[in-house]
Amino acid sequence: TFTWEASNELCTDWTGLDEAIAPPGLHVVPNPNNGHFMVYLPEATPTGELRVLDALGRVLWSGQATVGSRTELALEGLADGCYLLVAEGEGLRAVQRLIVRR
Repeated sequence: TFTWEASNELCTDWTGLDEAIAPPGLHVVPNPNNGHFMVYLPEATPTGELRVLDALGRVLWSGQATVGSRTELALEGLADGCYLLVAEGEGLRAVQRLIVRR
């Protein structure tokens, strides 16, 4: 459900559906870089699928990861820009921005 109210004020109240969000903890290093990232999943991060998405939500890369693990992402084929890394599992989601810059 989405509601809105017209206003001349700068800020307005927005309402929507609550979403289960994972505690902070998904780490990507180095960021930004040329496309080679190391992803760390500490204990507070969901286990399961990792996906890299472009600005349109298209899946450009996917793989599996487990808690306490390190996963190498080799994304050198991607154009310079901003992407999203999404970790999902156990009803939780963690999102981290990736920046590819050469």
